[in-house]
Amino acid sequence: MKPLIIGLLAVMSFNAFAAPKKLAPCDAEGLKSLVDSIADAKKDGYPNVKMMKNAKGQTVGFYAWGKEETAMSSEVCEYLETDDMVTASKWFYWESVGKPDPSSWTINGSYSMRQDEGGADIDMLKANKKGNVTVAITILGMGENDFVPVRKDVLTFSDK
Repeated sequence: MKPLIIGLLAVMSFNAFAAPKKLAPCDAEGLKSLVDSIADAKKDGYPNVKMMKNAKGQTVGFYAWGKEETAMSSEVCEYLETDDMVTASKWFYWESVGKPDPSSWTINGSYSMRQDEGGADIDMLKANKKGNVTVAITILGMGENDFVPVRKDVLTFSDK
C-alpha cells in the first residue's frame, strides 16, 4: 500500500510541475473567425499581418501591427480558459521597448504584449530575409499574485 501512495504522490507532483501545453491549431471555425479578426484589425489601423504557425506549419493565430510605435493586435484561435485564473487569447497592448514590427526585433530579444486578462511573452529566435521570424512564445494567465504560463510554443510569424 505504501509504494502505491508514494507512486500516486509522485505522479501528482510531476503533473503539478508539467510544462504548459503547446497551442492548438485553428480548426475550420477558428480559421473563419481569424479571417474576421484580421479584417477588423486592418480596419483599426493594423495593415501589416503575419500568420502565426506552429512547427508543423499549422495556423494558430495572427499578429498585426500599424505605423504607430505601440500599435499592434494579436490573437490565437485556441480559447484559453482555466478554473483558477484569468487568461486571454487576444492582446492589444505592446509593452516592450522597440517597435511591434517583427522585422525590427533582435535575435535573443524579449518582447511582451498584454491585455487586462493576461499576456504573451515573445523571445526572438531567428529571422529570414523575407521578414518572417521564429519565436518562442509563452502565453500567460493572471494567477493570484503573478503571471502564470498556460501555453508555450515555438511559432513562425509568416506572410502566408
